[in-house]
Amino acid sequence: MTLRLSRRLEVRDGAAAAVTGIRRLSELTGVTPRALRYYEAQGLLRPHRTAAGARIFTAHQCDLASMIVLLRKLDVPVATIARLLKGPGSEADRLSDLRRAVEDKMVELARRLNEVRRTLDAGLPHESESQNNPSSDTSMDLPGAVSRQA
Repeated sequence: MTLRLSRRLEVRDGAAAAVTGIRRLSELTGVTPRALRYYEAQGLLRPHRTAAGARIFTAHQCDLASMIVLLRKLDVPVATIARLLKGPGSEADRLSDLRRAVEDKMVELARRLNEVRRTLDAGLPHESESQNNPSSDTSMDLPGAVSRQA
């Protein structure tokens, strides 16, 4: 039995389930309604529909959307997210795979950050130094290149 208390709250079999529309979910997750519709088209989200066809998301779907947005911010491809969410095995197995994917991404990002730090620590030559000191020429020696020495 479903008892509708308001547009935002329903009671089903004694348990309250928060519901929200696509605009509110967009505000909560920080992504556009278009992105949420794309995730739906890819099978990542499955909102309920009102009689008028409007999308209604439960609290669980809002949590799922937040997780999808977080994974996308980590550059996890939508296909990988879909595989992790809809793959075979128990939910615990899929969550473990999801955790592993996030950890792998974190390792990759840490590696990139270390590369940037090493580059910055090495310093960049100042333009004034290279103009005043011709021996600090930073051009590359390429095979077959003509020397600039006159």
